[in-house]
Amino acid sequence: MMANQFTLPGVGSLAAGRRVGYAQVALGLIGVVPMLAFSIRVLIAAYHVRQTVGSFGALDELTDYVQRGMREIPNTWGLYFWVGLPGTVLFIIAWLWALASSISILLESRKETPRS
Repeated sequence: MMANQFTLPGVGSLAAGRRVGYAQVALGLIGVVPMLAFSIRVLIAAYHVRQTVGSFGALDELTDYVQRGMREIPNTWGLYFWVGLPGTVLFIIAWLWALASSISILLESRKETPRS
């Protein structure tokens, strides 16, 4: 379960001998690359916001600036947004699928373990 949830989705399923792990790994890899590009872009944007924080006179001005920026993300970020968002969704689907597999593997292991 730890390998499935905290490394790459599907690794734990493969370790448990389930062939569905190959599909989970593929879906996770397809999703993680664009998600990583999007995450790096978010970090760069956060850095730029941090650099401009000193120029705001009040918290309300900063809040307005951030809210305007959030509304403009789909337009100003272009490819990063339109590739990163579906990539994130694909990775989340792979992660949830791996979670379901992990729970299934744990339930099966409890059935097979003799009680003392």
